[in-house]
Amino acid sequence: MIPVNLKHNKLFSLGAIIVKGDFDNVEALEEAAQSSDAVFINTTPTYPNTIEINQVAKIIAAAKNAGTVKYAIYSSTILAGKHEQLKAWEEFKAVVSWVWEGKNANQEQVRHAGFEHWTILQPGLLTTNWVLPMNAKYWPRLAKEHVLFSAFGESTPLPLTAPEDVARAALAALEASAAGRSSGLLDAIVPIVGDHLTTKKIADDVSATTGIQVETEAAPEADVRKDIRLAMQALLTKETELHFNQAKELGLKTTTFKEFLAENKEAATKALQG
Repeated sequence: MIPVNLKHNKLFSLGAIIVKGDFDNVEALEEAAQSSDAVFINTTPTYPNTIEINQVAKIIAAAKNAGTVKYAIYSSTILAGKHEQLKAWEEFKAVVSWVWEGKNANQEQVRHAGFEHWTILQPGLLTTNWVLPMNAKYWPRLAKEHVLFSAFGESTPLPLTAPEDVARAALAALEASAAGRSSGLLDAIVPIVGDHLTTKKIADDVSATTGIQVETEAAPEADVRKDIRLAMQALLTKETELHFNQAKELGLKTTTFKEFLAENKEAATKALQG
């Protein structure tokens, strides 16, 4: 019997078979993998990262056991696999290493699992972090004080990604796999970035869209050393080249931050009314 809350689900109405999700339930994963020809893997970082790594291993095993899955897509994070090349890696790795090391381990699992093809998508900072409901987690002072409190440098161009762009890239990769053409997406690691903006420009764009003035404030050094979110920001601030144009070069549609805000104006405004 289909649960009541799924009867009006858009994916269900389009013919999707919906299975109860549980990355730690092997039976549920194997049920979901039956008769599938591809798998899209999107897991959340965990501490310790061995939890997420084991979850990805179970998803891969379920897909392989199905006997029909030939293609795997993994949604990772920007710079995974190149994280140790970051200028300030040694300075901040004690705080942030578990995130990038976990994502890189998962990339390697997918790449070497024996699928006919694989694709690793690497989104940057998700634009949804600036709107409800995620803003409270990433920008705790945004709602009440209208302040972007961060360790990002004023001149650091941040790689921004709308989640829909990851979905579009995954669909393009699936279509390329089905058609037997690479399109630069098969057996490739592809950064998915739609915009590169400083925190000041982000604050200005949010202000212009919502009509509510947003300011930026730099985090003191003492806070950076204690907070993984701030430490990750400080790590990226040390970089001078954070431009990722591969998605556009492959002809994939990407979304600018302004476009995202315009499409999500209500959520962006409510994020400032806490």
